[in-house]
Amino acid sequence: MLTFKSRMPASLPWPQSSVCCWLVCCALSCIVGCSAQTTEIGGKVLYDNQPVQDGSIRFEPVDKQSGSFGGPIKEGNYLIKVAATAIRPTKYLVRIDGMRKTGKQVPAGPPEPDGTLVDEIESYIPATYNTASTLTRDLTAGLPAAVDFDLPRSK
Repeated sequence: MLTFKSRMPASLPWPQSSVCCWLVCCALSCIVGCSAQTTEIGGKVLYDNQPVQDGSIRFEPVDKQSGSFGGPIKEGNYLIKVAATAIRPTKYLVRIDGMRKTGKQVPAGPPEPDGTLVDEIESYIPATYNTASTLTRDLTAGLPAAVDFDLPRSK
């Protein structure tokens, strides 16, 4: 039978244990007290003068010098919370998508059992506002109270 003897003392001598305790306290206070500041950007989103009931919005910097950010649209409103450093004063490409039920039922597909039907969902906002967006907004360091969008129906 093998036995191992530890070379470490059962407890650290007083000076070492207080240094460890001090380091742990400093690390915890930094984590709690130094959390990143956040900011909010929000507003209303209309398409053809009607609130977008369910969708998403995304802001992508045109210069690609920082990351993009986005969030859901619910009942014509969006509110995105991001780190204050995530929003730079620059021009952003904006992508807006709206989803709605078509009124049709379609097969759910796997993993649901055969014969299971679900509501069909469609993206109804034109590509010029999402996948092929040309919509831009300049955001400044002091964000406006709201960044609203009123998207006209394409002709």
